[in-house]
Amino acid sequence: MSIFVKLHLQKQSKYIMLRTFMLGQQGSHFLLLPLSKVQGEDPPMKEVEFPLIADFKFLRGSCDGMVCLTSFDGEALIFNPFIRSHVPLPSLNFEERFDLELKETFIRCGLGYSLEGKVREDVKIVKLYVYKFLGEDEDEYMNQVFVFSMKSYSWTQINDCPYRVTSNIRLIQAGGALHWILQVGEDFSDTIKALDLTTLAFYEVEKPSFGDGLMDQQVLGELNESMSICCVRYLSSTMKIWVLKSNADWEMVFSVQSASVDRKIVYRPVYRFENGQMLFHSKDELVLHDVDGTTLKTIQFPGSSSIYEFVVIDDSLLLPGSIRE
Repeated sequence: MSIFVKLHLQKQSKYIMLRTFMLGQQGSHFLLLPLSKVQGEDPPMKEVEFPLIADFKFLRGSCDGMVCLTSFDGEALIFNPFIRSHVPLPSLNFEERFDLELKETFIRCGLGYSLEGKVREDVKIVKLYVYKFLGEDEDEYMNQVFVFSMKSYSWTQINDCPYRVTSNIRLIQAGGALHWILQVGEDFSDTIKALDLTTLAFYEVEKPSFGDGLMDQQVLGELNESMSICCVRYLSSTMKIWVLKSNADWEMVFSVQSASVDRKIVYRPVYRFENGQMLFHSKDELVLHDVDGTTLKTIQFPGSSSIYEFVVIDDSLLLPGSIRE
């Protein structure tokens, strides 16, 4: 990474980039919302204009002021929404290895970075091609894994993922790795799975100790550049959020017990402010909570909008291809 790029990345403001759907309008829309204005009365929003959004409408993570957008068929590009510049990723030319009775094939993409020491060294995109087929007793899964390096501008196939990958997972970037969680079994005993983007090795992450009782909802996310897990227990109307610190220990940063904790809502933490206030994505809205769980405000969007996806992104003037050697 050049000295200019490193210096530029040290001075940035943060935004939320949201993919929304507005009733009465066709297709997805992308909005930018400055985090510095969220705690004010009426935060300004800016719609992102990009001619390829009609085709590349899925938001698959952010890194150094850039986002990964993918299409229905898994094609991907890297896009800087602040200068409306993009770099298309070359298509993967490969043959599917599995001559099986397939029920479903799906693709999961994630954007992250590799590290040289503690410094971000390369931006990488991961594609997991997952094949679901009929087994003897139940459905089984196989996969192929490819990693794209922005520095070399090339794809590399790596060892297949040794863990199960299902159609409902979200790949979460934090700390130079992509993570996902599986919620199977009555005790939710599965650990968090991960792919290290520097070594390209798969590994497991132990979850925090939840205490007695089952957690009814566990949502993995990225919170202020750290991996987080938001857990809800409906019986006690309790919601707690942990973040994974650099020493691999979990720290609980938010806990609330309130009758407003609703089993119909999936809570996804977006950002934690210095005063402890927490911004959530819940029920197609952005909601700001105080440290005691009190709802401070619900952010209004133009028209009747539903929020599908979001990422926290640094404003940037970098060209998406500037990280290439």
